[in-house]
Amino acid sequence: MAERYTQPVYRVTRWWTASILVLALWGLTSHRHLVEAAQCDEDSIKSVTSDAEIIVMLSGAIFEVMAGDTSDSALWLPVSDVLICERTMTLRGKSIPYYEIVNLDDKEKVGATRLK
Repeated sequence: MAERYTQPVYRVTRWWTASILVLALWGLTSHRHLVEAAQCDEDSIKSVTSDAEIIVMLSGAIFEVMAGDTSDSALWLPVSDVLICERTMTLRGKSIPYYEIVNLDDKEKVGATRLK
């Protein structure tokens, strides 16, 4: 007849849950300085390429949308109002700028790099 070991499984599950919680809290507190907000500006979309990879703004700014976000930007229309927030991420001690573009009409957000 098979023996039942319910107590050790409970201890392992409890230890695992506590470990995950500690790691999550450590991650939130020790690395929060890695991404900082710089500034946000309002603009409007002039055009979006057919592959949704490039967004041209009325101001003349041009952004390349990050690959995983093109399914959202494919649905964006010209003259939609957007909020463009410059962000800085620190990677291996080097600051790297990127942008979050929020379509104010449908509240969707994409990540992008600025080409111009």
